[in-house]
Amino acid sequence: MLYRKSLIAILIKVLSAVLVILFNLYIVKSIGTTESGSFYWVLSMSLVFASVFNIGLNNASLKLVSSSFLLGEYGKAKGYIITIFKLAFFASLLFIIPSLILFLYFEKTQILNIILLSFLLSSIAINSHIIQGLNYVSLSMLFANPFTLLGCLSISFLMAPNNSQEMVLYFLTSSTIVWLCSLMFIFSKIRYFNVEKIDNRSVLEVAKPMFFIGVISQLNEHVGILMLGLLSNTEQVTYFTVTNRVAMVMSFMLIAVNKVIAPQISALFKKNEMIELEALVMKTSRLFSMIAILSFFSLYFLDEVILRYFGDEFVESDVIIMLWILVFGQSINLITGSVGTILQMTGNADLVKNNMIIAFSISSLLGVILIPLYGGLGAAIMTAFSMSLTNVLSLLSVKRKLNINTLKMW
Repeated sequence: MLYRKSLIAILIKVLSAVLVILFNLYIVKSIGTTESGSFYWVLSMSLVFASVFNIGLNNASLKLVSSSFLLGEYGKAKGYIITIFKLAFFASLLFIIPSLILFLYFEKTQILNIILLSFLLSSIAINSHIIQGLNYVSLSMLFANPFTLLGCLSISFLMAPNNSQEMVLYFLTSSTIVWLCSLMFIFSKIRYFNVEKIDNRSVLEVAKPMFFIGVISQLNEHVGILMLGLLSNTEQVTYFTVTNRVAMVMSFMLIAVNKVIAPQISALFKKNEMIELEALVMKTSRLFSMIAILSFFSLYFLDEVILRYFGDEFVESDVIIMLWILVFGQSINLITGSVGTILQMTGNADLVKNNMIIAFSISSLLGVILIPLYGGLGAAIMTAFSMSLTNVLSLLSVKRKLNINTLKMW
């Protein structure tokens, strides 16, 4: 059952990975390297802001809804969903207002786009996790990213964008449609459930550590782009973003499997079935090892072929080296397994937060030194280092707290 569900999830993620590459290829080809860098910077800012707007409710919703739904406590699951929506709405208002101060330092249209996109991406993330918690794993993965990219591509083909601002507008339009559709789906599935009253504080207690994890996670993922935009130039932003997206194809497989096993980890831990939990982890470790090997050799033979589609400048030696530095980081990410998900789903989210803060602090210092000197290469080193350190620290935390070794396959 695990392998069948994982296979479906992986197939969706493979299609998503192809869609991500096609999306980035279309952007670079349609609006050019410089304008693409501006679009990527706005998108990265929006994703970081979105992690602040949702105050950890996306991951909290997965844990709370899935643990209730899988145990047949449908009234409690609906209660959690309604409470999460209310908290998400007020949290967005709370953070949108102080965000307006950015109008004093940046171009007003750009900041308005970032704020609107942040709200939409935050809402989509929460809805996607709720749908996953309701055990519609494959659909949740489609709502999480592919539907938005597909919608944006469709609009772009019809309207033919000329610059980054138009591309952001099309992304906003697509995100709005996906957000509304995900809301409609959720309410169609829970409308016949009775509602159990949920205390806001009980949800916020779960969300609090996950809030910091979400923010630090997004900063870790996007700080390279943000620092390149501030310390280098938009062309370097584009080179780094494209190579990072190609390398991230490997992590899409990890995300796919985590989508499947996260509710199971939460339920097994809640029932104190640690032997079954360890067996689940070993199964996924075998799967991740196979994925790491296949992904590594696939990219080894196809790296230049893939990058050449973006333009001849993408097969220069610096860009190729940039890609392989990021591939190294993703390999460590795969080999260490679902360590972050295991910790979050077993009540050890604070450890994930602490590990991320340590890695982010050290890597940011590296970025400040390396990016002005080496541009995208410096950002790649910083990103790979942060990813590797976070996963190694989390691996040690899982072993210490749960006595589970994610490197063990048999």
